[in-house]
Amino acid sequence: MRGRKLVVSIVMMIAVLLAGCGKSGDLTGKWVCTDEGISESLDLFSDGTGTFTQDGESCEITWVAEEGRFKLTRSLGFLGESSGTFDFELKKDTLTFFSDDGEIQNFIRE
Repeated sequence: MRGRKLVVSIVMMIAVLLAGCGKSGDLTGKWVCTDEGISESLDLFSDGTGTFTQDGESCEITWVAEEGRFKLTRSLGFLGESSGTFDFELKKDTLTFFSDDGEIQNFIRE
């Protein structure tokens, strides 16, 4: 009986840890690039939409983050759309994107 209580306790602790990890993965909010010489920000909404601002110019976006990949699609008005997919890492309030060609870009949550 004592062994079963121990197993149940361990399973519950793992469940709590996994639930906590899910909450830290929330990408919604305003993100500002911290890289020198780059003026960019992302405002990500929970419905998968948002805005991307670069050098004072904003455009509407849609985004999806799954399995360590982040896909961003920008609306270019009458020119159509532009999209890119990146690996990403979220550590506390720092969001880092890794492009397929090795570039790294860092954002902090405002």
